[in-house]
Amino acid sequence: MDDYIGNYLDIYNFTAATFTDKNTGWLVGFGYYGNEIYKTSDCGRTWTYNEQIITPVDYKAFNDIYFVDKNHGFIAGDEIYKTIDGGTTWQFINQSPGGGYYQSVAFTDSLRGWIIGGETGNNIFRTTDGGNNWTIIVDSTITLSDKFYKVRFSDNSNGWIIGLDGIIYKTTDAGNDWISQRKDDIHNFFSIYFLDENKGWAVGDSGTILYTTNGGDNWVKKYTANDLSLFSIWAADSQNVVAVGHATVDLYSLSAVILRTNDGGQSWKSILIDTINVLNSVCFSSQLICWAVGGEKLKTSDGGITWQSQNNIPGGGCEQVQFINNNTGWIALYDSSLYKTTDGGNTWVRQTINTNLSTVSFYFVNANIGWAVGDYYLGLDNIYKTTNGGNNWNPCGITYPGYRFTIYFANETSGWIAGNNYSGQKSIMATTDGGSSWTGQNIPSNYLTSLFFVSSNTGWVVGNGIFKTTD
Repeated sequence: MDDYIGNYLDIYNFTAATFTDKNTGWLVGFGYYGNEIYKTSDCGRTWTYNEQIITPVDYKAFNDIYFVDKNHGFIAGDEIYKTIDGGTTWQFINQSPGGGYYQSVAFTDSLRGWIIGGETGNNIFRTTDGGNNWTIIVDSTITLSDKFYKVRFSDNSNGWIIGLDGIIYKTTDAGNDWISQRKDDIHNFFSIYFLDENKGWAVGDSGTILYTTNGGDNWVKKYTANDLSLFSIWAADSQNVVAVGHATVDLYSLSAVILRTNDGGQSWKSILIDTINVLNSVCFSSQLICWAVGGEKLKTSDGGITWQSQNNIPGGGCEQVQFINNNTGWIALYDSSLYKTTDGGNTWVRQTINTNLSTVSFYFVNANIGWAVGDYYLGLDNIYKTTNGGNNWNPCGITYPGYRFTIYFANETSGWIAGNNYSGQKSIMATTDGGSSWTGQNIPSNYLTSLFFVSSNTGWVVGNGIFKTTD
């Protein structure tokens, strides 16, 4: 190609190519001379350039070219151009919508077409009259962070958009609605909760809340907000769900946030807590009573409508909260201690596991039996068990080789630990004898944040994806 394009080649950046048959094709891009359109009539052996093909000369960028047939074609870039004579002449479409710089264009016939891009980079426009008029398509699935690169349609109904960070959207109704085709939805997830084997919730960065009704085979996005990160979720029932985390207020500060739904995720109410702290964990102890802890310690007795600070809880920030009934519960502080209540949070008693253990996660299956895991700096043992409600803790005689752990038990014997693991180590360890012995399990991730099991066989773990086991 160098021999035929000659001096133009090294100052051109080609962005798109298309062919109308096996011999006739087009190249577009951007460069010094403007009107960056090349045509071949011999299957690409030679290419011709006509600087007068668009008059007046356009020195702006061309990003995409698309032909419906041998006569009708479109170019998208800073402007939109159209040909009806096989590319002999191109006309500027004056009705270019929504600001400039369009990334891609696609048509299914000479009248129906779509362009993407615009000022935000994620606008979708549709025309039904060959580009004379355009209407914007609004879809709540598309987020502010999405940036689109290419749009293509296989017929009048089915089309796809691809973009930044591997996003893929599909439509089956000519662009009225778009569905994400990325199974992991390119998010990091921090918490997962299931009501039964089918109904479950997962939350993560970008304020993402996902819901499944078939055990995780398919997930539906129920909420998203770029300024939120959600670290914990708990469902009192199929309708009442609470998620907690933090919101980015500005460049230098955060605010704790609580999201609540009472209609199964169809709508969410957001509560910003006037603090620079975050909330790490949430837990319902009954239908109406719920606890949320982190830099703040909060309680609601009306299902999450109002929240009260729990100033009677000693110590600083908290990692986790768990209640097994309205009266009995524990919280883990950032230091080595747990605090336990047996009167619904009116009074708390400190329980020390090991002064050298920074407790990260714990789990109780009843009022007496529980386990804890944490970062252990001076020795090897970092998994402990209690059989008397936390009054005494004994090491399980094994170390989990990683950091930022999560622990979960399905019953008194079957349990799992997962976390951010060191290279070459197992990301999940499992026990079937109540913690006396542990074995590593394979999983295609070394970044895991939350576990949940509905039985000794069926469970989920999240991190840089959502993973399920049935054995």
